[in-house]
Amino acid sequence: MSVRQNVEAGLPTKARPLARELGVSPSLIYDMIQRGEIEARRIGMRRLVIPNAAARKLLGMEPQQAA
Repeated sequence: MSVRQNVEAGLPTKARPLARELGVSPSLIYDMIQRGEIEARRIGMRRLVIPNAAARKLLGMEPQQAA
């Protein structure tokens, strides 16, 4: 599944695939997370995920409508 398909499905995304989709370097995404410009959650000791709402905003997708 692509990053956009995962986001459409309501799933969070990882930094590297998001960077690839946006056409920027992963280090830029990690720097923006460090500065607080992108919301991220840590899972375990090493893995960072970007919540669905933050990924939608970065990808310029419409906010998910409540059912």
